[in-house]
Order: sequence, then structure tokens, then C-alpha cells
Amino acid sequence: MKVSSVLSSAILALVALAAPSVKPRGDSITDGAQFADLTASIQADVLKSLDEWEARLRKRGESANCTTSNIVFRKEYGALSLSERLSYVNAVKCLQRLPPRTPANVSAGARSRFDDFVVTHIQQTMTIHYTGNFMAWHRWFVYLYEKVLRDECGYTDYQPPPEGIGGSSIQLPAGVGGGFVTTGPFANMTVNLGPVGGLQGTAPGPGGGLGYNPRGLKRDVGPAMNQRYANYTTVLNLLLKPNISEYRLLSEGVPYTP
Repeated sequence: MKVSSVLSSAILALVALAAPSVKPRGDSITDGAQFADLTASIQADVLKSLDEWEARLRKRGESANCTTSNIVFRKEYGALSLSERLSYVNAVKCLQRLPPRTPANVSAGARSRFDDFVVTHIQQTMTIHYTGNFMAWHRWFVYLYEKVLRDECGYTDYQPPPEGIGGSSIQLPAGVGGGFVTTGPFANMTVNLGPVGGLQGTAPGPGGGLGYNPRGLKRDVGPAMNQRYANYTTVLNLLLKPNISEYRLLSEGVPYTP
């Protein structure tokens, strides 16, 4: 099923296909309409590149696995219809009800199939951030999560991409909170694992974050990185990076990146 494009899918597809660099339209993006226009342009470039690649393969008597008929562009959650949002939320809740497959001697805190993915990310965090594997690893991770949603919970669409831009190895203050989540689709959700620690004022949970530590889901977003990176200027800077190395550094919020 082909759906609307989003930034991460479009950029990485362009990188993989060695498509022409995105040309700046002024020195900033100031609103969602400009962003939508830019990502639509990127999607068109991706589809054109795929068609050209497939034509070259056909001339050599070969066939392509990825074509314009099977490529998927994931929708951002805010672009989903109400029924699509409900379908996605129900699939995630299904995953949270299924039993875990993580052995207890690996993580005593895992209580659901959803937690299996939390365990994996906790285990790999220190080795897959700030490396050349960052983008590829997370694409594979999200693909597997999406596959489980579809295969084990009957989800028929595709995983919306996570919002926000990376993290940072610098010491960050804890967020400003907002309290327990008591409204919305994940109201009163129980978190079983973590915290991992590393932020100022945040101690690791049992077993380095892998032990059983049930508590309510909290909003804990702070301005330290949000104000610096969560804006359209950063989006444009990401689009204009000439190679995956520079893109990766900015997307992960490495200290001193512009």
C-alpha cells in the first residue's frame, strides 16, 4: 500500500538511490505547508529514480525488488485519519497484551511483546548510536516492530515514524514533566522497564533498566533539545546535508552541530 511521504523515509530512500541533492528554496522552512511541498518534491524524485533504476535493470535482463508499485512511504501520525489512528493504537495495545518472548534471565522486567522491543533498544543503545549503523539499525528495528504489528496483531497499514530528532551524548537535564498520562489512547499505560539513566537527576532502574519497574507513563519533555532541534530550520538543514555522515550527526544531535 502506497501512502504519503514523510521526511525520514524520503531522505533515506534518496540516499540509497543516490538521487540528486534537494535544492534549497530560500534559507528556511517556516510552516507545515512549505514542509509538505518539499517532501512531496522528494517523493517525486524517489519515484522517478526508482523508475529509472528499474529501466536500467530491465535492459540487463534483471528485475528490481523495490519498485514504484511496492515502495511504501509512511504517514506521519498527524496525517492519519481518525480510523487509521484507531487501527494503529489498537494494534499497539494488542502488542502490549501479548506475552513476551524475551527470556527472564535476559530481562526480568519484560511483561509483553511490546516490551521485547524496549529490551532490544535498551540493550543496543550504547552501540548503535553515534555510529554509521545508526540509520540502518533503526530502520531495521522499526521494520521488525511494524512486521510484528501486522503479523501478530492484524495491523494492515504501516508504522508511523517517530517524531523528534535523535538524542545527544551531552548531559541533558530531565524534562519539565506534565504528569502521568491520564487522557488519550494510552491513558494510564503501565511502563515496565527503565529508566536507563544518563540524564541529570535520573537514576537507572533495576537491572540497569531491564528489571521489573512498573509505573505510570509520564510526559517528560524538556526544552533543552526541543527548542534547538524541533523546528523547520533543522528539517531544512537535514535535507541539505550532502552525505549520510553529516545527516547522521545532525539527526542525532551531536554536540556543536549547527
